[in-house]
Amino acid sequence: MPTATLELEHGLPQPTLPHQFETYSSAAKFTLQSGAYGSGKTNTNAWIILRECLQWPGTLGLAGAETYPQLRETLQSDFETLVSAYMEAGMVTYHGTERKFTFWNGSQVLFWPVVGSDAKRQRHRIRSLNLGFAVLEEVTGIPEATVLEVLGRLRRPNSSRQLYGSCNPDSPSHYLYGWFVDDPRPGYRLVKSNTYNNPFLPPDYIQALENSLGPEMASRYLRGEWVNFEGLVYREFRREDHVIAPFDLRGPTPEGRRIVARWRALDFGGANPHAVLWFAEDDAGMVYVTAEWYEAQVGLDRVAQALKSDPVGEVYRDHDVADSLTLQNVYEVQGLKPARKEKMPGIATVQQFLKPAAPGFPPRLRIFSTCKNLIREIGRYKWPEGTDARDPGNEPVKKDDHALDALRYGLHTHFFVGAALRLPTGFQIQGTR
Repeated sequence: MPTATLELEHGLPQPTLPHQFETYSSAAKFTLQSGAYGSGKTNTNAWIILRECLQWPGTLGLAGAETYPQLRETLQSDFETLVSAYMEAGMVTYHGTERKFTFWNGSQVLFWPVVGSDAKRQRHRIRSLNLGFAVLEEVTGIPEATVLEVLGRLRRPNSSRQLYGSCNPDSPSHYLYGWFVDDPRPGYRLVKSNTYNNPFLPPDYIQALENSLGPEMASRYLRGEWVNFEGLVYREFRREDHVIAPFDLRGPTPEGRRIVARWRALDFGGANPHAVLWFAEDDAGMVYVTAEWYEAQVGLDRVAQALKSDPVGEVYRDHDVADSLTLQNVYEVQGLKPARKEKMPGIATVQQFLKPAAPGFPPRLRIFSTCKNLIREIGRYKWPEGTDARDPGNEPVKKDDHALDALRYGLHTHFFVGAALRLPTGFQIQGTR
């Protein structure tokens, strides 16, 4: 039955906000609402459950959350309010012991915890289902294996076989960030919103949250950003500020400037990835990472091939002398120079380039969106648990940092002269040359 007819006959609610409508009307296999506090995610989920049950008679749906109290107090409460008129008319029945709603047209929806006290046991329970649709609240609290299990149960004929999830943003290290942002999977759709998108919230609600959360937590829970602020080395990094669409380096930059210098940086790998980054500087002193090459378990012939694919400027390399000589003498790679590898000063250099060049200016460093491994690593690079940037002996956790090492070599070696950080060519701050 067409949705328009259902809305006439049954009074299906109409989403009121653009991000709610985008989720409600999505045809994706897995649609994730990533929204901050008060953005209307749970209401949207309740509407979706009602629509699925009416549009597909005889379907079976799963409404899940990490625990049943969490589910009962959010999604189930909103859903009961939504179907109260149906229940009063005897068209919808709630079976408390089974935590199940049954519709007059044969559709059913289960309200189950999907983790509870025993995640493995709950996955086995889900495995017995033949689902037509599923809705999961606060997916960031649900293990990856459980979500995959739910996706594997969406096989009921004459149903949408779609999964809808909602969550507050979490750290970029979360598996959902990988699925939807780092390397989006086919058929997956991310719908982002923030607290400010909802005009129906009381003004004092937002003001109270702004006052209590602080700037870093507000970035996640009010503005809806996936940020990792607990022990993060590069706290200055913001995808919306530092990641830009690629542009043709032969023409002007988006600000109308011209590129005046280009160079590369190389971190040797082996079992771990080799990483090569390409850099460009414009005539106002802004720096761009324009490309990356990132491969593990390949020979130096592949490294040489990558470096020679765009042989611009110098190559600030790791200090593996034997590998460097092989690249130079066997594979004829030109421009190899040892990088300045001191870690803490190098980190400080990267941190400076992530900051705005001056009040009202963009950051000194921006990264092309095609550099997916660098973007992934920079959002996850952390100090040891329970510490922060304290002293030179407290180095970050040595994990997933190969592109970051190349970034450090490329910036610190190119711009750190003598004992001081050189301002990029052509850039001036008042009182400084």
